[in-house]
Amino acid sequence: AAPRVIVTLDRSFHGRTMATLAATAQPAKQEAFQPLPDGFAHTPLNDVAALEALFAERGNEICAVMVECVQGEGGVHPCTSEFLQAARRLTEERGALLMCDEVQTGVFRCGTPFAFQRFGIVPDVVTIAKGVASGMPTGMCAARADVAASFAPGDHGSTFGGSNLAVAAAQATLRTLADEGFGARVERVGAYLRARLTELPHVVEVRGLGLMVAADVAECVDANDVVLRALGQGLVVNATGPHTLRFLPPLVCEEQHVDQLVERLSRLLGA
Repeated sequence: AAPRVIVTLDRSFHGRTMATLAATAQPAKQEAFQPLPDGFAHTPLNDVAALEALFAERGNEICAVMVECVQGEGGVHPCTSEFLQAARRLTEERGALLMCDEVQTGVFRCGTPFAFQRFGIVPDVVTIAKGVASGMPTGMCAARADVAASFAPGDHGSTFGGSNLAVAAAQATLRTLADEGFGARVERVGAYLRARLTELPHVVEVRGLGLMVAADVAECVDANDVVLRALGQGLVVNATGPHTLRFLPPLVCEEQHVDQLVERLSRLLGA
């Protein structure tokens, strides 16, 4: 039988369609939509031995591994280069695909045009959306030519597919981000943001790449409460868990904006 299992990572998030919910290894997000399609297996983040064991046991069933290079909804947890390179090696050995979900991590969010470029790998398929068209609803899929050839014209139909307006918005966005050196800016401001967040009261860990950042707060702090109170201070922050704050500022963010964030958050967390 043809291999039909796609491997995804625990705490991953890949979308809200039935298939992408099945790929999303977060039971709380899946519960309301059961029963889900099968054909997915999950493995822990950054556990090379577990991934190798899964391939040893079920390698003939596996057709692809799909990863977020930095888990977004899971709380901004970066993959290690070692783990992603192992995934690349194992998929190549079995003739399976390596797919990078760059919907949140891509388009300079992590500094490089796509996050996978920071890890010494080249995937077979990349999914792209969110920041690619500056708010115009746009999604894209890129693939190596021999992989893309599995789709014939009309195989993937969509009412608004190939919208000229969406493509023009994406083209303008990408040209601006590349021509105006946003990669270097995101690296610089992201490093500053992570450094400043470590100074805040009750912050126990800061992690992320570029302007995709999370701060874990102490058990005595309710992250959801902080989010609500921050909104009153003009700050749009997200909680991906009871003790995790996530920061995804606009790519035009500068050090002065980070200073404003830290000043206001410091008052909120110190209260």
